[in-house]
Amino acid sequence: MGSKTMMTDAYEQFACIGGICPDNCCIGWQVELDKKTFQSYQLIQESELKKKIRRYVYLNPEAMDPSVDYGLVELQPNRRCPFLNSENLCSVQLEKGEAYLSNVCAGYPRMINRVEGVLEYSLTLSCPEAARLVLDREEPLKWIPGSGELGRRQILNVDYRSSDYSGQFLAENLVMLREKTVDILQDRQFSLARRIRLLGDFFEASDSGRKPLSKHGKMEIAGEEYSQSQKNLFWDKINSRFNTPEYLDSQRYLDKMKPSVQPMEKGTFPKKLEMILENYLVNYVFQSLFPSGESRDPQDAFLKLGIRYALVKYGAMKISPGGDEASRKQLIELIQCFSKATEHHFTYFDDILDHIKRQTGNTRQIRTLIEL
Repeated sequence: MGSKTMMTDAYEQFACIGGICPDNCCIGWQVELDKKTFQSYQLIQESELKKKIRRYVYLNPEAMDPSVDYGLVELQPNRRCPFLNSENLCSVQLEKGEAYLSNVCAGYPRMINRVEGVLEYSLTLSCPEAARLVLDREEPLKWIPGSGELGRRQILNVDYRSSDYSGQFLAENLVMLREKTVDILQDRQFSLARRIRLLGDFFEASDSGRKPLSKHGKMEIAGEEYSQSQKNLFWDKINSRFNTPEYLDSQRYLDKMKPSVQPMEKGTFPKKLEMILENYLVNYVFQSLFPSGESRDPQDAFLKLGIRYALVKYGAMKISPGGDEASRKQLIELIQCFSKATEHHFTYFDDILDHIKRQTGNTRQIRTLIEL
């Protein structure tokens, strides 16, 4: 019998769309080669492909894991992988077969974690096709059971056991906190902004190891409230400071967040777009091992999720305000670009949170600002 497995219900639907992908993963990103793949490339017989291998493939002097980044592929000046042909297909796979793909290339955009012995499979939304499958749906994101062992070429992102985190409240209680978070985020009797507020209440009560409130806890934010115009102005400033070429290497995303495009006012955000944003947040919670994946502090963990929500909602309010197909596609593309631009930036959300804390100095004020 294989290991217990859980996966998002979109996981098994994924298939790479190859050359028609609008944001190819072989353009702009460093290409990593595991040791076995690197060695297999050295054995390829003399050919045009072998000439490219000699020219562009090299040992990684800062390798962290031989099953992931033993070798690297030097990108061309236009930031394309040199093995990507004119039709945006991999020449290595075309000539030698899928077995010659590296573990990273073969696995992307699949994400695998092990939580308390259970293998969890999900899709990362920096891939356009994965984003479409996860987000372009009206029903809530679900998990389905499965079985099977971790494949030889599959990369385990995190192996989490609560017994390894004695005394760390978030990590010790990850499973319970994550389930409660998803429960709140998928409660559609409330607007998504209201659910974000309830989630903030929950994590405020959870701070310092206190017993969390139920999802309908009575705690409310006491303090300064902001009008929608004030919130828009605040996120205008965050956008101008952090969504820049100096911070992010994604012109597609930066173009969508141009300061010249003003967000619409509150009250016009359609429910069909809320569903997409909800699915984005739930996928993030599941995949990132929220709340302990990025912080040991309950409120900081929540605020980083809230910053993601606010930045995407702010960007979404710049697109067509309707809930029609064009608007949905624009929002899905925005989330995909946002994911690709930010989730591989190790300090982006920390930097924004630190900046906001310096500006406000008050966690509850930050909470009101992220409730767009």
